[in-house]
Amino acid sequence: MRTTHHRYPGRSCGLAAVCCFGVGYILWTCWVHQVTGVWVYPVLERITPLARVVFFSAMTAVICVFYTLGEILNSYIWDQPHTGRQHTHRFHPSSACKQVTVIRTSVGRS
Repeated sequence: MRTTHHRYPGRSCGLAAVCCFGVGYILWTCWVHQVTGVWVYPVLERITPLARVVFFSAMTAVICVFYTLGEILNSYIWDQPHTGRQHTHRFHPSSACKQVTVIRTSVGRS
């Protein structure tokens, strides 16, 4: 996130995609249990079916929160401030050298 700007889709489309992935993973987990008789996560065999539904729902909500948090952090890190004017000035090494020279000149004169 700190090295690359990510372009997110609209929030509703992004959350729909994350939820589809989560539901697909849950279905795969249930399918593995149906075929092998073993839960891929041992905690799932110790809880009731209703508790599994609550657990899967909570985990889907958690990944949606993580997606939204990632989108907000990405926007916070990479988006330009909206002050009414655009910032088109880019850092250039020669401009930094000129500023250092001016500072040295003013310090040297005192």
